[in-house]
Amino acid sequence: MHSNPGAVAGAALLLMLLAACQPVPTGSPSVTVSPVATGPAPVCTATPGATPTPCTAEQQAAQQAEQQKQDALYREAERVYRAFLAEDEKISRAGSLMTPEMKDLLGGPMVASFASVYERHKAQNIRVVGGEYVLNYIRPAPGKTYPETVVAMESCVDGTTVETYSGSKKIGNGRAVHVFTFYSNADGPLKLWHQEGTVGDTC
Repeated sequence: MHSNPGAVAGAALLLMLLAACQPVPTGSPSVTVSPVATGPAPVCTATPGATPTPCTAEQQAAQQAEQQKQDALYREAERVYRAFLAEDEKISRAGSLMTPEMKDLLGGPMVASFASVYERHKAQNIRVVGGEYVLNYIRPAPGKTYPETVVAMESCVDGTTVETYSGSKKIGNGRAVHVFTFYSNADGPLKLWHQEGTVGDTC
């Protein structure tokens, strides 16, 4: 696989970041760091998989509240990502420009980057045809961070059955894309702020 960090800037990666009509996953797994009292004294876990350690009831309650907040962010990030993929597929199949629906899902540098890509594709009459896009999985990525963002997700989209055309000329076949996406609520609602990924033959 070849690394392609940052916001999508080329047709190969952009046209692969599309949604499946019938995605495989049934929902993102919860990255649970929830403290659970296993005896008379409450215990807390500092990180996922860490050994529980004694703590006060107040510390346990605070950690549980923080985990519930983080789980809610993961659920909202998955909703935003699925909506983003669906709208990106619609735009890329039509060869159209940025839609208001897509703009509502993007934040920060992603807005200008995607607007530029869509404008370039429309000028070159680039669109995707046939096949289907399968979102093989989407899950929390608690170990990944990016400036100004509050949550990260990991996903892989299989677009190997689609074709890319410029006018009536076929210019390529679809690929599979493994992506880390980062989300910010700096503007209010949670929005897709940054992404980085690799392109390959399978997820």
